[in-house]
Amino acid sequence: MVLKMLDDNSKNNEFNSLERGKFWAKIEMPDGSLGLLPSELLIDDNDNLVLACPRRSGGSSFLRLFKPKPLPADSKLTLAYQDQDFSAFEIWSGSIGKFLRTDSITGLDEYEFAELKQEITGSEREFERFIISIPLKLEFLDQKRNLNKILCFTGCELSENGLGLWLPISNKNKIQINEVYKITFEPPEVESFSFEVQCIRPHFEDSFSKGIHAGFSLINYAELKDTLPFVRLMQLIEARGKPADIDLDESEHYLAKFWKGEFLRFSK
Repeated sequence: MVLKMLDDNSKNNEFNSLERGKFWAKIEMPDGSLGLLPSELLIDDNDNLVLACPRRSGGSSFLRLFKPKPLPADSKLTLAYQDQDFSAFEIWSGSIGKFLRTDSITGLDEYEFAELKQEITGSEREFERFIISIPLKLEFLDQKRNLNKILCFTGCELSENGLGLWLPISNKNKIQINEVYKITFEPPEVESFSFEVQCIRPHFEDSFSKGIHAGFSLINYAELKDTLPFVRLMQLIEARGKPADIDLDESEHYLAKFWKGEFLRFSK
């Protein structure tokens, strides 16, 4: 199963891999801190598993003067894999053994990888998710909280029934599970259009990128399919959507680049 799902894309380096595949890995370290890193799983002809990933970002501004240590042994990993040819989505888990080396060519850290097992296959994602580079804003509808502020982005991760966003950790307490917000897309080609969305999962705090990841679903999704805003949404996905690109040279989350800022909302 593992060999079948990984891409055969060999490179000439010290690890003689037969198969390799890129993943977005959630890492839980022994101290309980969580983070997300782009990763690559390598398998050689002896069925040895090696995990390759960039060194995680540093902590405070002062600590960033020093290179962070490798991921500690016994860190737990969850690997999310999506086959673009068949739109199959799978989740695998495992743990990090010892640190092996830092590859002199790629600059990636390599670790022994153990206890690989399949957790979920084909059922976690009902709709394929795409990266959309379109300006949008998130507005608070609860008049008791954040009435005069909006959160602005230059893009998001979008599917037919919802979207995902990255926000700085300073916004941790502003996004609440089950709370309703207004999302307004502002493509330059057509008039802006809006949806009411609901936060559908507790936000995930990423200690590596110093941010949170929140997922939102469209309210009354089934009733929206014949509306003009929904048609515009499908046009955005078709014209601009692309799967998330796993870049092993960049340790920060791929949605972090879309954060624009928090602004006061002025009355018209």
